Amino acid sequence: MACAWRRHIVHELKRRDRNQSTRFTQLFTHYSRLLERANGIRASLSCSQSSVQLLQNELHSLDTGQLACEVVELQHKLELKDGVLEEQLNRLCEVALRLQGALESRSELHSRAEMVRKKNATLKCQYDSLLLQQEKAELALRQEVEHESRLLEQLIQSKREEARRMNCHNSRRSRAREVKLQNLHSERSEVSADSVSAPVSRGPSPTTPPAPPAAQRTRSASASSPRILSSIRDLFTKRRVRSLSLEVDMFRPTTFCVSSGPPTCAQHVWEPQDEGVHCVSFSRSADVLATAGTDRRLKLWDVRNGSLSVGATLFGFTESVTCIDFDQTGFRVLASTYDKSALLWQLDDSVPKLTLSGHRRKVSAARFCSAPPLVVTGSADGSIRLWDLHREACKH
Repeated sequence: MACAWRRHIVHELKRRDRNQSTRFTQLFTHYSRLLERANGIRASLSCSQSSVQLLQNELHSLDTGQLACEVVELQHKLELKDGVLEEQLNRLCEVALRLQGALESRSELHSRAEMVRKKNATLKCQYDSLLLQQEKAELALRQEVEHESRLLEQLIQSKREEARRMNCHNSRRSRAREVKLQNLHSERSEVSADSVSAPVSRGPSPTTPPAPPAAQRTRSASASSPRILSSIRDLFTKRRVRSLSLEVDMFRPTTFCVSSGPPTCAQHVWEPQDEGVHCVSFSRSADVLATAGTDRRLKLWDVRNGSLSVGATLFGFTESVTCIDFDQTGFRVLASTYDKSALLWQLDDSVPKLTLSGHRRKVSAARFCSAPPLVVTGSADGSIRLWDLHREACKH
């Protein structure tokens, strides 16, 4: 660019010189013509030397002043044009610089646009692959949910079948036990009737068969006497019975029943639906029943006159519950779980008060000791731990 504007300046100067030289050439031509005309006039008129000299001086001064004015005007115009040309050259340089910057910006933007296109293409491919993976995952999830529902239905059906078989087995056992008890009762009744009627008869009846020999009577009496004595002893024995409402032990005589057997119907039935019950425990006063299992909740039931009513529900388990135990007061409950720990609650708070953790495998048993601050737990890792509840640490 520097060489170009220099050449342009040189070219303009040469053009100005040519223009000015042509103008002065015409001026010189006119001046020579005027001189020739003056010489002719001078020769023709043959005036006096003084008048001619004055005329020449005036003519010379007039021509010189006009030329000087024209030269000054032309120089002023030339300076103005040079200033305008320099300003235009500066503007041209600025525009050229701006154009160069715009071209560089355009190339940079083109490169950025190309990079963005490539990134968009890669992101589009990743998005399509993620969509395919999501569809596959959703399909697999639906299949797993369907499979889980089928397995759950099969499990429920198998549980029902197992319960039905167990009920049938229990009913058969109860019937067999009733038959056995009835037979035993009939035998005892016959033996007692024989023992009572034997001393009354003094002589043989004409319709009765002859009496057996003495040795045979001795053997029959000795054989039946233990059963008679045991039946009489059972009538007057005192059995230890635990009350369901008070923590006391009462002694009451056992009365003689004509027929006895196991209970045939349940007073209260609770259906846990899809979850299984692993453990059931009464409090010491038998007024609270606790149940837990695979639903990771511990339910408390109020026991009143043989009926159950839903009480509080204790949360905090992460796995299934394996064992439940109440303390001596009945206000605290201890539960062991599959998550290698045992939890302690107070019945008036649904949040566990203490967590006993340290076993390496599931805790299968947990019990309160006779000493109030001590708790013992047993685990599938083969260890039994004794815990101090006051220090919240394993003692042994």
